[in-house]
Amino acid sequence: MDVRRHPGPEHLLVLHEYYRQKFKHRGFDVIISADNTALEFLLRYHEDLFPQTPIVFCGVEGLEQYHLSDQPLFTGLMEVTEHVPTLALALKLHPKTKRAVCLIDYPPILEAARAGTSHLQKAFPQLEFVFIDAQGLTMTNLLERLKAFP
Repeated sequence: MDVRRHPGPEHLLVLHEYYRQKFKHRGFDVIISADNTALEFLLRYHEDLFPQTPIVFCGVEGLEQYHLSDQPLFTGLMEVTEHVPTLALALKLHPKTKRAVCLIDYPPILEAARAGTSHLQKAFPQLEFVFIDAQGLTMTNLLERLKAFP
């Protein structure tokens, strides 16, 4: 769906029309949806594009915001990201760590990080956090930026 590089409802309308034309004579046994945007797209267009096709979702955060009880063809797993315990384990394994470099590709999280209000900054005040806006970076650019750190 490529919504990271093409965000916004206009892109989803284009995808809806594209999928409607592309798959109009094709059925699927199941559709696997791999993030919030894909789930939202399918909740909106499922009946039009893929009626009676079961949907299995994964990588979805905040599952409670979706009304899935009236969607019998939808099932899946919620993504639970445990940043604080993960970083605590990393610090236990590398106790001399003074800096954490965080790659962020989601603007609201990046804004919280830059404002000093991220949950990691609050949980680990002894660390210097460096936040890199990874949105739009190529792998080459990202590796160049990371090479600058010890």
